[in-house]
Amino acid sequence: MKPGVTIRALASMMRSAAAADRRGLVGWVERKKEKGAEPIRHKGILDGFEVSRKDAEDIIMSARVVAGWIKPEDLVQLIRIGLEHPD
Repeated sequence: MKPGVTIRALASMMRSAAAADRRGLVGWVERKKEKGAEPIRHKGILDGFEVSRKDAEDIIMSARVVAGWIKPEDLVQLIRIGLEHPD
Protein backbone atom coordinates (compact mmCIF):
# COMPACT_ATOMS: atom_id res chain seq x y z
CA MET A 1 0.00 0.00 0.00
CA LYS A 2 1.31 3.45 -0.89
CA PRO A 3 1.72 6.00 1.89
CA GLY A 4 -0.95 8.67 2.08
CA VAL A 5 -4.48 9.13 3.28
CA THR A 6 -6.44 5.95 3.89
CA ILE A 7 -10.15 5.67 3.16
CA ARG A 8 -10.83 5.50 6.89
CA ALA A 9 -8.79 8.68 7.50
CA LEU A 10 -10.52 10.44 4.62
CA ALA A 11 -13.94 9.45 5.97
CA SER A 12 -12.93 10.74 9.39
CA MET A 13 -11.78 14.05 7.91
CA MET A 14 -15.06 14.42 6.00
CA ARG A 15 -17.07 13.80 9.19
CA SER A 16 -14.93 16.37 11.01
CA ALA A 17 -15.43 18.92 8.22
CA ALA A 18 -19.17 18.25 8.18
CA ALA A 19 -19.40 18.87 11.92
CA ALA A 20 -17.10 21.89 11.85
CA ASP A 21 -18.10 25.47 11.66
CA ARG A 22 -16.32 28.16 9.69
CA ARG A 23 -14.53 29.49 12.77
CA GLY A 24 -13.04 26.07 13.45
CA LEU A 25 -11.56 25.98 9.97
CA VAL A 26 -10.29 29.53 9.43
CA GLY A 27 -10.05 30.79 13.01
CA TRP A 28 -11.59 33.74 14.79
CA VAL A 29 -10.81 36.78 16.90
CA GLU A 30 -12.04 36.97 20.49
CA ARG A 31 -12.55 40.48 21.80
CA LYS A 32 -12.51 40.95 25.56
CA LYS A 33 -15.02 43.26 27.23
CA GLU A 34 -12.38 44.88 29.43
CA LYS A 35 -11.32 48.30 28.20
CA GLY A 36 -7.91 48.24 26.55
CA ALA A 37 -7.75 44.43 26.40
CA GLU A 38 -5.96 43.06 23.36
CA PRO A 39 -8.01 40.85 21.02
CA ILE A 40 -7.01 37.18 20.99
CA ARG A 41 -6.59 35.46 17.61
CA HIS A 42 -7.53 31.78 17.65
CA LYS A 43 -6.12 29.70 14.83
CA GLY A 44 -8.33 27.40 12.78
CA ILE A 45 -7.47 24.00 11.35
CA LEU A 46 -6.70 25.54 7.96
CA ASP A 47 -4.79 28.51 9.37
CA GLY A 48 -1.74 29.15 7.23
CA PHE A 49 -3.49 28.07 4.06
CA GLU A 50 -5.05 30.62 1.76
CA VAL A 51 -8.65 29.63 2.48
CA SER A 52 -11.29 32.35 2.60
CA ARG A 53 -14.33 32.24 4.85
CA LYS A 54 -16.47 31.57 1.76
CA ASP A 55 -14.21 28.65 0.77
CA ALA A 56 -14.47 27.27 4.32
CA GLU A 57 -18.27 27.45 4.16
CA ASP A 58 -18.20 25.63 0.79
CA ILE A 59 -15.94 22.91 2.26
CA ILE A 60 -18.31 22.42 5.20
CA MET A 61 -21.44 22.25 3.05
CA SER A 62 -19.81 19.87 0.55
CA ALA A 63 -18.73 17.62 3.42
CA ARG A 64 -22.29 17.63 4.75
CA VAL A 65 -23.57 16.51 1.35
CA VAL A 66 -20.95 13.73 1.18
CA ALA A 67 -21.80 12.66 4.74
CA GLY A 68 -25.47 12.46 3.75
CA TRP A 69 -26.56 15.11 6.24
CA ILE A 70 -28.16 17.18 3.48
CA LYS A 71 -29.19 16.38 -0.07
CA PRO A 72 -27.51 18.10 -3.04
CA GLU A 73 -30.86 19.51 -4.19
CA ASP A 74 -31.42 21.03 -0.73
CA LEU A 75 -28.01 22.68 -0.96
CA VAL A 76 -28.95 24.20 -4.32
CA GLN A 77 -32.15 25.55 -2.77
CA LEU A 78 -30.21 27.05 0.18
CA ILE A 79 -27.82 28.75 -2.25
CA ARG A 80 -30.74 30.13 -4.26
CA ILE A 81 -32.41 31.50 -1.11
CA GLY A 82 -29.12 33.06 -0.03
CA LEU A 83 -28.73 34.81 -3.38
CA GLU A 84 -32.30 36.12 -3.27
CA HIS A 85 -32.08 37.32 0.34
CA PRO A 86 -28.46 38.22 1.18
CA ASP A 87 -27.83 39.43 4.74
